Amino acid sequence: MSTTISTPDKLPPLIKEVNVKEDDKKNQRILLEVQLNPTLQRLVYEQLYKEHAKETEMKGFRKGNVPREILEPQIYQQLVEKTLSTLIVGLPSELAKKLPEVVGEDRIVVGDPYIEDLQFKMVEAPIVLTVRLYWAPSPKLPDLKKYYFSEEIKVDVSEKEVEEALASLFADWQKRVDKRKKSEFSKPSDEWVKELKLPNITNLKELKEHLRKIVESNKRANTLVQKYEEVFHQIIHDLDVKIPTSLIEERYNQAKEEIEKNMQRLGVTFQDYLKANNLTEEQFREQITHQVVDEIKHRVFWNLYIKTRNISIDPQKDRMYLERAAFDYASAGKAKISSIELLTRALLVKAEESLLRELGFIKQNKKEETKEAKKPESSKILIPDDAKI
Repeated sequence: MSTTISTPDKLPPLIKEVNVKEDDKKNQRILLEVQLNPTLQRLVYEQLYKEHAKETEMKGFRKGNVPREILEPQIYQQLVEKTLSTLIVGLPSELAKKLPEVVGEDRIVVGDPYIEDLQFKMVEAPIVLTVRLYWAPSPKLPDLKKYYFSEEIKVDVSEKEVEEALASLFADWQKRVDKRKKSEFSKPSDEWVKELKLPNITNLKELKEHLRKIVESNKRANTLVQKYEEVFHQIIHDLDVKIPTSLIEERYNQAKEEIEKNMQRLGVTFQDYLKANNLTEEQFREQITHQVVDEIKHRVFWNLYIKTRNISIDPQKDRMYLERAAFDYASAGKAKISSIELLTRALLVKAEESLLRELGFIKQNKKEETKEAKKPESSKILIPDDAKI
């Protein structure tokens, strides 16, 4: 399944105006009145209409040629709802950027925004909504130099692993050839290796050495991934975020209510669920609390990292990150994604690559090192100043 990448050179901002309705500092909660940008609203609606119109067939008209005055009234409400859901995807990150302008640089958004009041029935009227947000005092990004990974990864490859790789290659070859070839080569041999027509490999010994290098490379890559996950976990653990207890309690109640509803359909109680999973209610609460804290700290870290490293996506210069983000969505079964979703995901892809370099998990070659050494230390992982969305 392929995903089409379609991003304009420059998207209008998502939010036109945001104002504070209520600021509850004790519970670290704030109510905002937000108006989305009518220009972007119309742009998204038109994009959705074109996509729908292109695929629509109707008696008396060729596919994709149904007149707008006939088609639009039939799909208008459906498109309005899709427009809203498409725009809302980008709301958390945009509010995170806007909040310092509204309430000061000393706060960051934690958790998802809760939409409390939304009245939107026609695309001709701007979307206005009330949003409830939880915030925390803005933490500092940990000094990432102390997490730098400088170990040399050494892995051993046993003869058994090489033989297993060879057996797997031979079995795969047998699936692709006819019966005559199968009977001709009942096991790996020098003659069979010649059948493979691999460059610079002419016999079984050379093939085994080649497979050894592949196994070694894979094991080294897997070890690096494991080490990165350990280092990143430690960074997240060390990030000091004062998460509101009211947010944790709210998320706990939501999780409990969701399970109670699901259990009710099965004719069992929440207590039955706890017993089946060998949990006390206190342990369940600790489990949910850990999940909420971990999720929020991950989000806070990436927001801080992207901001402090001035990372952004330029649709023209950063095509590679857009393609990788599109591939991620396609792998997840999403054939179509909005420009906002794509840019948001591409930004995270680029940020993670930057972090991998900064932590030493992606090494620069000599040419890059020479070029980078001429730059000021603070700019080594930044993108060009003109790379803006």
